[in-house]
Amino acid sequence: MFKKSLKLLMLAVILVPAMLLSACTMDLSSCRFGVCNIYFESWDGVGPSDFVLTPGDQLDSRKFYEATKPGYNFVCWCYDKELTRPIQFPMIASHGSYTYYAKYELDEEYFTNLNHVISWSNGQEDVNSDMDSLNGYSQDNVLLDKTNLSYELNSITLEAITDTPGQGFMVNIFGVYDEMGRRVEDNNPDQYVFEPKVAKEAGETYRYVLRITASRTGEYRIKIDGQVPEEN
Repeated sequence: MFKKSLKLLMLAVILVPAMLLSACTMDLSSCRFGVCNIYFESWDGVGPSDFVLTPGDQLDSRKFYEATKPGYNFVCWCYDKELTRPIQFPMIASHGSYTYYAKYELDEEYFTNLNHVISWSNGQEDVNSDMDSLNGYSQDNVLLDKTNLSYELNSITLEAITDTPGQGFMVNIFGVYDEMGRRVEDNNPDQYVFEPKVAKEAGETYRYVLRITASRTGEYRIKIDGQVPEEN
């Protein structure tokens, strides 16, 4: 009887921690028991640091300061990544992990002042634009403005025109963002080619922002390929 009880106790010692760990997310950094974990998604901008609260604490706006991102003006923090539900204060912290999402709006003057606007017009199937030289670890932000286009976007490609002799042109970051600042999902793992995972409808008006950071000096070209809709 004693041996049987000892075996049951040892089994409980093994199983209970395993059950608790399985209740956590796969991200072990968020695996905190009896606390409220707050995370921020600034979509590659600069925002508040993540922090931890005790359940029952009152949460006000002081730790939710505005995020910043080149080419955008901050609007608010939202509960959802679709950016349809702005957060309301005050809030009471409860046990669990919560992520809040930054919502921005385009600052069109930013791109106009830099002469970094590429517009697409109806009937164009291929657009090429030669951009300024990028020094090592400097950054360009370019607004791609699609208006009244009769086809959807197929891809955006970054091509080197000139580069540092003997070194080549190298890009660290090639990110694409929508009008609210969210990163657009890419179907192509190549860091020099962007293919939107979710296609826009033909004729739909939308704008993308490209963020390009190079680690070696060189001039580059942005090539936009449109996809003519198939006839039914």
